[in-house]
Amino acid sequence: MGRPSVVDCHPEIVEIVNDFITQHSSSAHDRRRDDAQYSHGVTLSAIRSHVLREIPSLKEISVHTIHRLLLPPNKNRKAAKRYKSLIDAKRPPKRNDLTCKTHPDFHYTSAQVNIVGELAEMFSNETIAISADDKNKVNVGTLAVSRHFSINNIFATDDQPNYPDHDFPYANAKLVPAGYLLLKSRKRRSRSQCSPRTKQRVHTKSKYRSSSAPPHHISRERNLRGKMFTDALGRDRIRWPRSGALNVCLHACMFHSSTSAMHVNNLKEILQPTVLGENKKAVTIICDGGPDWTPKSTPNLLNFGRLWRDLNLDILILTSYAPGHSRLNPIERSWVPLSKWLTGVTLPIALEGKASPWVEFSGLSEDEILKRKAEVLDEACSICSKYWEGKSIDSFPVRVKCIKSQWGGQINDHEVLKAMANSSAQKLRGDPQLTKCRSEYQFFMRHLTRKTYQIEFVKCTRLDCNHCSKQGIRAVNFFGFLQEHGGMVPTPKPSKVYNGHYDTLLNIAKMCPNLDFKEHLPSLKGKSQDSCQESTCRYIFNSKADKKRHNLLMNHTKK
Repeated sequence: MGRPSVVDCHPEIVEIVNDFITQHSSSAHDRRRDDAQYSHGVTLSAIRSHVLREIPSLKEISVHTIHRLLLPPNKNRKAAKRYKSLIDAKRPPKRNDLTCKTHPDFHYTSAQVNIVGELAEMFSNETIAISADDKNKVNVGTLAVSRHFSINNIFATDDQPNYPDHDFPYANAKLVPAGYLLLKSRKRRSRSQCSPRTKQRVHTKSKYRSSSAPPHHISRERNLRGKMFTDALGRDRIRWPRSGALNVCLHACMFHSSTSAMHVNNLKEILQPTVLGENKKAVTIICDGGPDWTPKSTPNLLNFGRLWRDLNLDILILTSYAPGHSRLNPIERSWVPLSKWLTGVTLPIALEGKASPWVEFSGLSEDEILKRKAEVLDEACSICSKYWEGKSIDSFPVRVKCIKSQWGGQINDHEVLKAMANSSAQKLRGDPQLTKCRSEYQFFMRHLTRKTYQIEFVKCTRLDCNHCSKQGIRAVNFFGFLQEHGGMVPTPKPSKVYNGHYDTLLNIAKMCPNLDFKEHLPSLKGKSQDSCQESTCRYIFNSKADKKRHNLLMNHTKK
């Protein structure tokens, strides 16, 4: 039997501890006016002292026993079994989202991102999964990152960092780290996988399935081994990765803007070895939905379409969370290590032995000043890269590339695309460069599914398409799944079983395919979405101006 627990001997202890914690909670602290002593939250020793005062018959109790009555600090650890969870309280994590309002479409976009992430993991042998975003800018000439980062490295006592009392930044002397995280799952070890008997059983089971299921079903079963888990509602889900090798492209914001064109150039260089070497022809990208990634921008659609076309991808999907929730993007977890490695570092604002072009530029022409600033910022990029190159995050490597600064007279193709999006029908017909861009737009629209928070480029099966008919499909299983659902990623649908939730990918795969690409966005409040009426174009309009622009670019000769 053993010794009875303290709760069995003194059942009133649960109510006493719960009331004491509630009296000193965060909301109670805000209402407090005239108490003699304030306490924002309570310590375990304070709870112990209060319990001993309130229960005189209880002679002794340890803080560890008190702690075991609360919720476990981390329910996913084995030690969580030792906690009784009789009191709904624990040490909370630090949060700074008090002023962040939940977007009406947050739940919908979370379900949409999960579907894309689980699809990429289901067909991981054919897919490259990426999480992309820009890090906060790195200062040049002052402290590279905030002074509030604590110093964790060891220094000699006579040579320790000493910050200036002010760190006013130099104008435009900043570096932008553009990050691309190649998501990759780890091999999960378990006793069942190491058991020879289990290996034989799994092998027999997969052999039996292969005799009756179509080829892409066989691949799904094989890829899902060890990746399944059950969520809080008891539904089967696919565990998709949140970490991987990090690629950082450093550039000076003074000479390069963060645009979709720059991201496409960076992605081509990063993806080409994998696309050609491992023959993976499907790419999924989780981005932040900012100006350089948003599907609402016509130049962005053309730039990402060029990425799909130039790499000869079968599938390219870009998805994002609702506005204000980009902190959930997996790459956001990689920025803290990068910042910590720059703690106390000041990147030089001048070349060695020369005056700073930000301070001393008398007698120099404007072009010479720009040239010197470019040299300084390029040197700063090179120095910054040495603090990150060769390091690892979550045992995955960090790779850094520095983009050389350019100035004066370069033709910016992104500006041409912006001009095309804002041109009249007469100007589109008269300018050969704009006419070519318009032809590209029409080609991409025949392979694009444009949703509010997601865009999908998928090869077609039409024989009259010169691009798709001459290039065979390599991502056969992923492409076959999309063809079962109308050639696009299934849109999240409200669950009929679990009220207030959306169906998971595995639930959607078991249902009859719904070929309607219209979205169930809460922000619409029941209103219907307006979309392109052409049968070969799946394009949802986000505004009246977007509708007018799209119709002009697709049919402007009829206007």
